[in-house]
Amino acid sequence: MSAAMKVGDRVHWECARGGYAFVQSIAAVVDRIGPRRVRIRVAMRCPGQDWQIRYRWVQPQSLRPRQNTVAVVDNEITEEDAI
Repeated sequence: MSAAMKVGDRVHWECARGGYAFVQSIAAVVDRIGPRRVRIRVAMRCPGQDWQIRYRWVQPQSLRPRQNTVAVVDNEITEEDAI
């Protein structure tokens, strides 16, 4: 991700899952920018439940720009909705 990243940017988080160098691309929105890491907002679906918003601190190198819209993540979420 470029140094021009700002809060509210739509990104893909390249998340390493499992083993065997499997990388999953997860839609996210930049929430905060720290000196070494970036806090992103992602949506997670637990079995038998609706989508839940989660926050993760990640390395900026794991983020890529995203053009498409993902309603669950892109909608404005208040702190009361955050888990």
